[in-house]
Amino acid sequence: MAHHRWLPSIDGTGLALDELVESGAASFEAGPAWAADADLELFDSPTEELASLTVEEPIGAYYRQVGVVWDGGTLLERGGGE
Repeated sequence: MAHHRWLPSIDGTGLALDELVESGAASFEAGPAWAADADLELFDSPTEELASLTVEEPIGAYYRQVGVVWDGGTLLERGGGE
């Protein structure tokens, strides 16, 4: 899995504003999955181009609770803020 993290640095070297990290799970537990039909509306934004995105073919939606114990990670890239 790859995630963006905000504070603190995953490698323990202090604070980090923007990091791309690789992480793995030591354990995982999931609840039941619930499937449904869904509608998606994207609204205009002054800072994003969401209005240009369109939903062509919705295939459904799901919800599932998950619990994960993370066992650390590896720094892949640090953002340009340093």
